[in-house]
Amino acid sequence: LKDKKSWIDVDSSYEVAREDIVQLDEDVIYGGLLAEHFGHFLTESLCRLWYVIEHPELKSKILFVTTLKGGAHRKYTDKILTLAGVAPARIVYVGKPMQCRSITIPEQAQYDWTRMSKEFLLPYGEIISRVTPSNHKKLYLTRTGFEFTKKHGNVHCFNEKYFEDFFSARGFEVVSMEKLEVEEQIALIM
Repeated sequence: LKDKKSWIDVDSSYEVAREDIVQLDEDVIYGGLLAEHFGHFLTESLCRLWYVIEHPELKSKILFVTTLKGGAHRKYTDKILTLAGVAPARIVYVGKPMQCRSITIPEQAQYDWTRMSKEFLLPYGEIISRVTPSNHKKLYLTRTGFEFTKKHGNVHCFNEKYFEDFFSARGFEVVSMEKLEVEEQIALIM
């Protein structure tokens, strides 16, 4: 993505010097765009993984296009993809032009914000099959530990301390999901 006008589109083609193209002499599977936002990653960046799940015999590398710098996303993307059955060694994060021997491009299981195919849920089924559900039955999900709130004051958490105390006194566990490991978050929601 040369011109970052949009995080989801490439607006036009552009010239690339041949020596700047990374060569990967392998048959690969296109995983799609790796969205920077955690929620978008969960919904949009996994929508081609159904193909990998339906074809476990394939051991090809899976390419995810990314504009992310520094690798901070790897903490959660590698973990979630591993839980979906994809070994980290198969994942290639593509940040510059790449040429491969061949590429299989699975159809997206999500067409737009409202329509999904029956394959859309396959990656999530794989993920939950590898996590043991938590025994907690009563949770209050707080936002006071969220980085945005810390940086900008109590912008989106009016009276949050009141609600934390209120629910805690009634047997709810107060949880800041963003402070937990991915498996713990999934276990709690399950």
